Amino acid sequence: LYLAAVYSPNTKAVGSAPGYKEGDVWAFELSGRRALSEHWALSAGVGHYALDEVYGGSYYYWNATVTAILSPFELQLAYLGVDNVAQRHFLDDSTGDRLALTALWRFSTSD
Repeated sequence: LYLAAVYSPNTKAVGSAPGYKEGDVWAFELSGRRALSEHWALSAGVGHYALDEVYGGSYYYWNATVTAILSPFELQLAYLGVDNVAQRHFLDDSTGDRLALTALWRFSTSD
């Protein structure tokens, strides 16, 4: 399990839309990864971007991933999503649910 908290002071909004300003933002995420076997793992996470001072709103995001471990390679298929609040602040092309396929080469591993 992983818990992350990020604080970013004096953050400027992306773009110059009226009403957006500079402010402090937070992000929180809880995620975990579970090995199913030597070659398969599942992971999932949920998080919250607290962007109220900059964008006047905050939103949640989530992911679920299945990983094929073929050392030193990994293949990941992930489902990524955000709630509909994000769509009020960003372009439609950058919000919504997505599938992502990632190929990784690990130069070193730790057991």
